[in-house]
Amino acid sequence: MSTLVDKLNNHLQTLSKIIIDNKLQTESYMSLQKTLEAISFYIKKYNLELSVDCTITSTECDVCYHPIKQKNEKNKITFQCNHHCCSNDCLKNHVMHSNRYLTDYQETKCPKCNKYIMPNIIENAYGGKDEFEIFLQKYEDERAARFDCGICYTKTRVDEGITFNCDHRFCQACVKDFANAMIDQGSVSEKELACADCGNPISPVILKFILTPTYFERFIKFRNREYIPENEEGAIVFYKCTGNDCEWFVVCDEAIEIVTCPSCRIKNCPKCRDLPHIGLTCEQNEKRKEDERLERLRKQKEEEKAVKDKEDEDEFIEAAKKLGFKTCPHCKSMCERISGCNFMRCYSKSCAGKKNFCLLCEKAITDAQHYSHYKAQGPYGKICNALDGTPE
Repeated sequence: MSTLVDKLNNHLQTLSKIIIDNKLQTESYMSLQKTLEAISFYIKKYNLELSVDCTITSTECDVCYHPIKQKNEKNKITFQCNHHCCSNDCLKNHVMHSNRYLTDYQETKCPKCNKYIMPNIIENAYGGKDEFEIFLQKYEDERAARFDCGICYTKTRVDEGITFNCDHRFCQACVKDFANAMIDQGSVSEKELACADCGNPISPVILKFILTPTYFERFIKFRNREYIPENEEGAIVFYKCTGNDCEWFVVCDEAIEIVTCPSCRIKNCPKCRDLPHIGLTCEQNEKRKEDERLERLRKQKEEEKAVKDKEDEDEFIEAAKKLGFKTCPHCKSMCERISGCNFMRCYSKSCAGKKNFCLLCEKAITDAQHYSHYKAQGPYGKICNALDGTPE
């Protein structure tokens, strides 16, 4: 009988272990079935009665309905309505599936009583308010719609972009930096402050939205200076002074060629606002300036070429001298002694064999100095009058 009791105890312990350890998975079905069959066999064979005392030691999660074991009680989260969930992951999963967007997390309700879950409880599940805000920012950034900015050529969130009236869209930061740079240099005309794709002017309403009050005020000031009223009869000219921060203006007859600002004493043509150009129309003056600019550019290129040619020539002469070539003092041609003495006769096109020089000192000498220039050692020696200081 003791053997029977031992066998039953062993089978019951196996059964308890399977249930308590929550191993009722697919892979444990076979062992569970065999254990129950063995217990049933002994009960029927010996006509026994089996009493089972079950004590529930775990609670059920009110969110995922899985049991919460005693060893996991420390991970349990209790809502203000006294319902609870089994873990942080369980609550985060509930938040994600209960709302269309994570930003609506404050609308999360308890699945048991349908009461709102306190936001701080949800935030704590993510590690605290600061950690949750970081996670929320990353979550939103990953899911935000994006576009390709035509200025910086990067993918940018749509809500961080600016759409112009021409329907082209750019980064708000790019447009702001571009506008600030143009305002800093006073380039605020409609052609200059324009869309990078199509050239249509940027609306002042958009500029007011993205610029600081200081920069927008400067934009308005510069734009007003650029304003020239239309005049169908061509009888008057509206002129604003070009001085920095000078707001003086005058309406004058178009025949006037020079206007002097009474404030900063700047003189300009009132029509084109350039320096005075008496005797020339504004168009002629503009052409003259362009011609002068092209002439300066041409001269600059010529000077650069001359410097480069001189450097190349000096480099060539230096290399030639290392190879034994000498420079004719008359025509500056390179000469090489093939044979004979140090009295050299140049046969270049310029000298044509009529000019002479000393191979040693490279100074010009005459036919009469063929021997007298080499008093110390003669024309075949290694020294001449110029080198040893002997008077001619």
